[in-house]
Amino acid sequence: MCDMLDNVDVTKEMTVTSGNIKLTTSSQNIQHDPAMDAIIHTYFEWMYTVNGVDAPQNVVRVTFENGIFKSFRDNWSLFKIGSTSAISQEEAINIAMDAAEDYTLQIYLGNDTLTDVEFNLVDEPVTAELFMYPRETLTVYPFWRVEVYFDKCYYSAYGIQVGIWADTKQIEYCKSLSGLGGPIAEEDPIEPSTEQSLTSKNGTVSSMNMYIITATAIIALVGAALLIYFVKIRKTREKPETIMPEEGT
Repeated sequence: MCDMLDNVDVTKEMTVTSGNIKLTTSSQNIQHDPAMDAIIHTYFEWMYTVNGVDAPQNVVRVTFENGIFKSFRDNWSLFKIGSTSAISQEEAINIAMDAAEDYTLQIYLGNDTLTDVEFNLVDEPVTAELFMYPRETLTVYPFWRVEVYFDKCYYSAYGIQVGIWADTKQIEYCKSLSGLGGPIAEEDPIEPSTEQSLTSKNGTVSSMNMYIITATAIIALVGAALLIYFVKIRKTREKPETIMPEEGT
């Protein structure tokens, strides 16, 4: 690890690989307060990699701020590698596409009725990422995370994510991607009516509705606080002045 430092420039973002070790360096100016000088944040991270598959669980990381030591992390020997064999990206995408086509996209309407929604998938773009992921206690295996997308947004859903164990081809999960938007914006999304409450298949509230609920709660709390404050001010102003009796009376 120390020998690899001879091949990097600490003033630039670089990645150098030697055997099963991948060294990444980064140096950035971070401005937390405009009134103060920027902090030069520098880090060196050695990550275990095998056959081009990174194991982000097994790392050694050293960070500095303005050239002064900040932190040290050593997880290099914490996780074991359970397997190094992995299917190709093309095969992973084909498996994910088949699983996505069989997926049932469901939403909850305002009356808590679970409704199926038909959707169309597109061949491109497709996002596929291969990395090591825990499958057993402190043991990692190669894992494909593939995201395929709809031709447009269906309510808040814009695609499907499929997790596949790269060594066994077993599908770990298949779930919808939901949020305030997605990578495809060719058409306007289908908006639910004001009487509908959109949730994911497992019943959790969607991101958009969660933002609305949170904002409404904050506004209500602020309004209640202001109301209490002005009521107290009004009572103080309307309180009759106490007249003290003069001495001798």
